[in-house]
Amino acid sequence: MNRKCRKMNYAFDKNFVVNNEKLVIETSAQLVLEEDKIEGVLVLTDKRLLFLDKNFVVEHEFNLTEIESISVFKLWNFFDKGISMIYDNRKFLIQVGYASDWIKLINTQLYIV
Repeated sequence: MNRKCRKMNYAFDKNFVVNNEKLVIETSAQLVLEEDKIEGVLVLTDKRLLFLDKNFVVEHEFNLTEIESISVFKLWNFFDKGISMIYDNRKFLIQVGYASDWIKLINTQLYIV
């Protein structure tokens, strides 16, 4: 089964979803690493959060139960810009639309797990 990522118009195969995981949501996003921005897709399953590059190679994988903290980061302390996350003692910034909704979905999956 293929799905289309709305903004990027890439069709991708969900072979990266393993161990009876369920795909919850995916959308285009940017992973910010120091001064670099990697364009790609943010994918939430019922067990993991994945960031895939534009070729759908997994750049980073986050087990939901191991996320130390997660919050919305803002531009000029006013506009929601994305997700700020501490994982494995490292800070990750993911620019994604509807960041507060993503955090709610992640917390919902944590509650279910």
